[in-house]
Parts: sequence; structure tokens; C-alpha cells
Amino acid sequence: MKKILALSLAAAALFGCSTEKVAICSCPAGADVVIGGEVVGQTPCKVRLDKDSTHQITIKKAGYKEVSYT
Repeated sequence: MKKILALSLAAAALFGCSTEKVAICSCPAGADVVIGGEVVGQTPCKVRLDKDSTHQITIKKAGYKEVSYT
């Protein structure tokens, strides 16, 4: 049975910018963060995303259920 990976996303609005800084955390930490099919880091991490685009963020860690958000 796979455990469930808890995820927290926090966005900081940057007025006048075309990107947004997003903090990604999980419990437990150390999960891979995949955006657009590319591993961009491990939790906890901060990434910059284009505000005008839709992004799929996937969090995965061995032994835990993978979670995705759009």
C-alpha cells in the first residue's frame, strides 16, 4: 500500500512581472518536483513559473502515491 504524499503550494504575487515564484513543499521532504516533464528540484523548493501559462506540477517519491496539480 502506497502512502499519500502531502503537498503544499504557496504562490507569491509579483506585480508587474510575467513570472511568479511558487514554493513547493511536501511531507515528507525530498520528493522530486516535475514541471513540464522535467525534474526541477526536490521539496522543499521555490520555482519561477510564467503567469500566462498553465503548468502541471507533479510530486513523486518512492513508496508514496504520486500527486499532480495543474
